[in-house]
Amino acid sequence: MESGFNDTMHATLSVVFGVLLIVAIALSAVAYPGWFRAYSLATIAVVIGFGMASSFAIQGIEQDDTPWAGGFERINAYAYFAWLIVLAVTVMRRELPATRSSGKRAVRV
Repeated sequence: MESGFNDTMHATLSVVFGVLLIVAIALSAVAYPGWFRAYSLATIAVVIGFGMASSFAIQGIEQDDTPWAGGFERINAYAYFAWLIVLAVTVMRRELPATRSSGKRAVRV
């Protein structure tokens, strides 16, 4: 099977998405120090590691020999999805700053 434009674009856009994903995770690690920073750095390591493993496993696509490629991609995707959930909970639980007009602390949601 000969690779075509679709395969080239899929690989290119996957790399672009991966870079943007890593930048977003790194920026959130800067914004939320503490345990979330450590979790974000671990997620970056998992995404990079399994992304590289997936790219090596997929190289046998022309011979129809791609063991573990799908598994590596799923681990990569699920690590990102889990990070999104943890980010959402972290953002929701973050204490709101005190209001300036009344001098009272804002209610925590």
